[in-house]
Amino acid sequence: MRTRRHLCWYGWLLAVQAVQTAWGGPLVAPTDPLPPHEQRARFQLPPGFDMQLVAAEPDIQKPMNLAFDAQGRLWVTHSVEYPFAAEEPSRARDGVTVLGGFSADGRATQVTRFAEGLNIPIGVLPLPSGREVIVWSIPHIWKLTDNDGDGRADQKEVLYGPFDFVDTHGNQNAFRLGPDGWVYACHGFRNASRIKLKGEGPVVLEMQSGNTYRFRPDGTAIEQISFGQVNPFGMTFDSRGDCYTADCHSKPITLILRGGYYDSFGKPHDGLGFAPPMTGHDHGSTGIAGVAAYEARHFPAEYVGNLFVGNVITNTIHRDVPEWRGSSPWVARPLDFVTCGDLWFRPVDLQVGPDGALYVADFYNAIIGHYEVDLNHPRRDRQRGRIWRIVYRGRDGTGAVPTPPNLADLPLASLVEKLSDDNLTVRRQAAWQLDARFGEQAVGVVLERIPRASPEERVESLWHLFRRSRLSETLAEQFGRDESALVRVHAVKAVGELPNWTSRVAALVRTALTDDDPFVRRAAAEALARHPARDNVRPLLQAWETASPADVQLVHALRIALRDQLRDEAVLAALPELGLQPAERLRLVELALAVPHPTAAWFAFETMRQHDVPAARIEQGLTHVARHVADERLDLVATYVQQRFADDVPRQAVLFQSLFEGIRRRGQKLTADSPLGHWGATLAEALLSAGQQRQLPWVSLPLPGAAMENPWGVRHRPSADGDDREWFFDSLVHGESLTGVLRSAPFPIPERLTFWMCGHNGFPGTNPPPVNHVRLKLADTGLEVARSYPPRQDTAREFTWDLSMWAGQRGVIEVVDADTGNAYAWVAVGRFSPPVVAAPQPNMAFNDPALSLAVQIADQLQLKDLGGSVLQLLKDRHVDGAVRLSAAPAALRLRRTEAIGLLCQIVQDTEEPAALRSAAAQLLGGINSQTARLALATALGSAPAALQQPFALALAGSPGGAEMLLSMIASGRASARLLQDRPVLDRLAAVSIPRRDERIAELTEGLPAADDRLKQVIARLTATSAALSDEAILAGSAVFQKSCAACHRIADKGGRVGPQLDGVGNRGPERLLEDILDPNRNVDAAFRAIVVARKDGQVVTGLKLREEGTTLIVGDAQGKEISIPLDEIEDSRLTNLSPMPSNFSEQLNEADLRALVAFLLRQRQNITGP
Repeated sequence: MRTRRHLCWYGWLLAVQAVQTAWGGPLVAPTDPLPPHEQRARFQLPPGFDMQLVAAEPDIQKPMNLAFDAQGRLWVTHSVEYPFAAEEPSRARDGVTVLGGFSADGRATQVTRFAEGLNIPIGVLPLPSGREVIVWSIPHIWKLTDNDGDGRADQKEVLYGPFDFVDTHGNQNAFRLGPDGWVYACHGFRNASRIKLKGEGPVVLEMQSGNTYRFRPDGTAIEQISFGQVNPFGMTFDSRGDCYTADCHSKPITLILRGGYYDSFGKPHDGLGFAPPMTGHDHGSTGIAGVAAYEARHFPAEYVGNLFVGNVITNTIHRDVPEWRGSSPWVARPLDFVTCGDLWFRPVDLQVGPDGALYVADFYNAIIGHYEVDLNHPRRDRQRGRIWRIVYRGRDGTGAVPTPPNLADLPLASLVEKLSDDNLTVRRQAAWQLDARFGEQAVGVVLERIPRASPEERVESLWHLFRRSRLSETLAEQFGRDESALVRVHAVKAVGELPNWTSRVAALVRTALTDDDPFVRRAAAEALARHPARDNVRPLLQAWETASPADVQLVHALRIALRDQLRDEAVLAALPELGLQPAERLRLVELALAVPHPTAAWFAFETMRQHDVPAARIEQGLTHVARHVADERLDLVATYVQQRFADDVPRQAVLFQSLFEGIRRRGQKLTADSPLGHWGATLAEALLSAGQQRQLPWVSLPLPGAAMENPWGVRHRPSADGDDREWFFDSLVHGESLTGVLRSAPFPIPERLTFWMCGHNGFPGTNPPPVNHVRLKLADTGLEVARSYPPRQDTAREFTWDLSMWAGQRGVIEVVDADTGNAYAWVAVGRFSPPVVAAPQPNMAFNDPALSLAVQIADQLQLKDLGGSVLQLLKDRHVDGAVRLSAAPAALRLRRTEAIGLLCQIVQDTEEPAALRSAAAQLLGGINSQTARLALATALGSAPAALQQPFALALAGSPGGAEMLLSMIASGRASARLLQDRPVLDRLAAVSIPRRDERIAELTEGLPAADDRLKQVIARLTATSAALSDEAILAGSAVFQKSCAACHRIADKGGRVGPQLDGVGNRGPERLLEDILDPNRNVDAAFRAIVVARKDGQVVTGLKLREEGTTLIVGDAQGKEISIPLDEIEDSRLTNLSPMPSNFSEQLNEADLRALVAFLLRQRQNITGP
């Protein structure tokens, strides 16, 4: 990775080889394991650095986590059981080994197996005694003790548990003893843990998937620190006491703010927004493990303050050099510190040793991916593992590695001297030895030295005093006013940990909000968050007002602190007494929306009402208000909105939508006899009644039989007259392969109309039939009277229509993009003169969400009188597709008989959009009606490949439909390949019909096995696939936006329903094609589909995202969230299937698939060398 490679190959195999070389290799290393001395020769390090072997198999198994003790010994957890926990704990074979006596070449000469019989141990922390260690071993956090001094544990006690271990590759890891005496740790992906003290009694903490937390070493307390991240694995503290984690999916490295919420799969934030990241770079993969802050002097000076990060996918250790923006670090791009030509190198944990060297746990394996590769894959190694250390010997190679003292043997005076050591690891170990060995005896020595101590010693001294409960008010003030910002930071952090504050201590921390040093200000914010008081509010608001916007961590810490003030009822009650200015109150509104409390919600509403804030601000707050205030107050909110926006029904609808969402989240429904219900009924009638529906200036409509996604956006386009400032309607904005029609509102046709247009109709040099165009139709008859085609260039030119023959009649303009190509397939139009149609504007809406809301209201309140209007919306092809989709189930409940007939028409109509036909099929499949089944059967008989599966699924859900499906296949009217589709088979398995399994076997006899057929498709696509050219990648990006981005995210763009795909290129083309075309082959257990049967007969399939109160939130295959009240669920079951459509081979043509794979293979970022 020392050089940047231009990826432009013409043969697929050459492309794959280059991808593997530049981006870290395949998921399964094709090479054989190397002995340690040969592996060592494959490492590449900066000049002057050397890689030394510390330990290897058979002395250790697969290493997991590392930790040093006061004697300078290295403790390592290791496993042969991973990835499967031993079913019988007594037969578990994993352990903890202690390494010591490091020779000049790094090799450990003392190897002691401290504990055996553990079950996938990860987190490890030796305690200051040297005879005790805290370790994670399924299913508890344990303390193991060597009572007889033979170097082996003879006592085992539970500290905390049980923890969930459905996922074993994160679990409880990175145990770090903080200066405050708490042990900090990471909770791994997917596990839902309900934790008890000592493993007994009541549950004291619940955590789901990625989080950070801390616990007391004696098993007496455990509490959450931050919320979210996907799979944090690795933690470190810097000299200021800031905590950083490594994470596999959300961000490679994160600065942790206490109380912050971090991005993860399907989890919402608390209302403040997600805590800010410290890098926008994915480090080239989603397999990040281990992080270490370098706070020593053995490496050259430019390395001090750097962060080292392990990348197990690219076989790399990165060097992250923060750029400081106030107290906020930012890593623009990582540097490569260590790379390895042996693809088995997997750096899973990093530790800075007391000698200043960087120690590396190497999980040495051909496979590292937990979900990306079958857990039973035969090339998963169980035996080999290495520990390395990286030392600096200078460019001449003669430099010596420091030999640290055995702190456990030092006398008091010498130990205190070590509190100012230039190595943070040594300083902390020395401080813990003071606690463990000397206790109160050390206090007097520490106090006597403070006036002449270094800042580093003063920091460790104040924490020693804190842990001994000797940090008095006077000492706190002394440290808090220290000349060293480093000391002041730690003083405020320590004071924040005190359970009770005096008025002097509180004043000290509030004063720290104005400190010259931004790190002190951030520490003060975090301390005040833990001690809410009315007198904190105004200083925090003022600190927020004066904070630099670039210091995002400080700003967010201040917002968290204010949020936590508002979580205190006494502070909430005192707000009216503070005399806050309007601007201050409005700032608090933003924070009150993160406080799930009726008083906070009502404060937010009252402030918005009193200060007449813009409607957009009210919209943001009403969902929270509706979720938390009492019912009688909710009626007052409804009255206020109706009165303020009495003449603006569309605005009322938007605000009602916010209230409606809040009611849904609290698990309630609208009631017809409440003021809110009356308002909703009035709105629905106003919006749905004939002649009352509002006319949008422009509306996006699908082409007949095509997808319903809106391709239209607004952007600047240059024109041939030199004007590049005008806005254009543009079909390229959301992806080139999307198609659709943009239709204007009717207008009186002028004598003459000019407009400007650019765009294409196929690749240059080709001459396909032109399908992209602009046309004018008569509004009353639909007759087309004018048409023009784009000029096949990116610069717009002027077009003029002579319309004198039609002047005065009503007309509509339609801009048509019917080109499904991935390049040169767009059209843009604007600059209409005279201005008979609305001009393009940023953020212009092409659909009317108020209509969808009105349909939902009519449905929930069962407004039968509006059933005819809902049916009309479902029928009207000039209505936005989202409205029609919401109208389909509502019509079924309001006008069942008529709706069944209309849905039967829609499902059979090839002119209808595919998404609407599929939705209609799903609804019909839930109806016990022979008419519905016949319509589905008729539709299936002539359905295109992309719709055959959803139609078959609809039939397969009932005995009568399943019989009809099998009969159609037997008579040749439907493809037998449908019976090789796993979702269809899964649906058939749930119904009881005679000889079901035998008939399926008979009907599929002679067909190539589904796996074989897919293998043939994959082989054909691999052999003919697109090279990684710029054109192929651009085309693949468009396919991704159209078909994948609703659920999957790349580089912070896209949905959060499925796994993010940064770094997915490492999977290689064959595996990528498997994942796309056969998503049920390798289903990540965290992303299995749930099938929910509702009491009204509807069946919903998707990914369970979360539960909000009494509502289940499911993400469907289109990436949309579906809310299902728990009391409306008849049954639900978890499947072994992926929510991802299994018929992508029918939905995408081969050119699209090749382009998509080319784009996904490119999802790596080249790394700059040191």
